[in-house]
Amino acid sequence: MTLALEERVVTLPEEYDSPALRKLSSRFSASQRGHVLDLGQPSNDNVHFFAGLHCKISVCDLFVGLTEVGFAVRRRAGPFAEACTDILGFSSDDRFDQVMVWDLFNYMTLEEIEVFMQRLRGCCREGCRLMALLSIYQRIPDQPFRCLAIAGGRVRYESQSDVQRESPRHKEHDLLSRLAGFRLETSLLLRGGMQEYGFVV
Repeated sequence: MTLALEERVVTLPEEYDSPALRKLSSRFSASQRGHVLDLGQPSNDNVHFFAGLHCKISVCDLFVGLTEVGFAVRRRAGPFAEACTDILGFSSDDRFDQVMVWDLFNYMTLEEIEVFMQRLRGCCREGCRLMALLSIYQRIPDQPFRCLAIAGGRVRYESQSDVQRESPRHKEHDLLSRLAGFRLETSLLLRGGMQEYGFVV
């Protein structure tokens, strides 16, 4: 991989066919509805998309929630775990069939991912799938992408900031050991320096 390729950062909207959304499109029906947890920015487009797949959607802006309680300054594991528990404070009846992490793992350390996933696992049904976008480049925007699920099982993502930061470039094997029992199901390398992963528990 050349240096020029490494330093390219997505600034314009990118779209691609998403294996995660294709799988989701055939899982549920009017008589067997699913429940999706969207951890990205609130979006009416995503609400309408998932509703069209016979899914209820719960939205939890993880990046904003964690930043408000000191996420950006890398607080100790204890307070971080408590913040995750508070943010994922769903009722005992709320259990999810699909979790859209989008690119948020790019803004967390491996240790934070492990703590977060331990909390999230308790909110997931058996067979729950999780979709994540990981950067393969050295630099990423300093805020997560705006990610939209659009017609035809496609994902559209675009930068929300011109400021850049170092990317953690998490390795697949390091990530898998911290996902609280989720295992790899699909992997797709994208032209915009991102890789879509699908995990299932």
